Amino acid sequence: MLDLILVASSTCIVFTDVLWRKISNLTVVCILITCVLLVLTDSNYSFNISQSLMVLVTGLALFYFGVLAAGDTKLLSTYMLIIDTEYFIFCIVMISFLGFITAIITWSIYKLRKVTDPTVPYGVPIVMSSLLCIYLTKLS
Repeated sequence: MLDLILVASSTCIVFTDVLWRKISNLTVVCILITCVLLVLTDSNYSFNISQSLMVLVTGLALFYFGVLAAGDTKLLSTYMLIIDTEYFIFCIVMISFLGFITAIITWSIYKLRKVTDPTVPYGVPIVMSSLLCIYLTKLS
């Protein structure tokens, strides 16, 4: 049941990020609560607080320099709370790869529409990569 809540909340994030470039704090809190409950009820998960804090601090620095949005940072650090350290680098690489593809697609769409300031919905690759790594964590 908690897995379905996590997927439903994550799907909501994808839609709002694509349509409005917004990641709701309420939805991120829902994902956080779901992740905590998964750790407490499923022995396949454990808290990775240091990993999550490292992502949060790095993400805030990237936010300060205008590279990443604050919502993306909060979302990724929330997912990293339960992703096994074995999949940390894999998850970051997947996000980078999918983020690059998302940026190219977004740039192409905006180029066709002649929009001068395109923004990239990085929530999409964050959700896709993180859910994959959470699933891999559950399997290991």
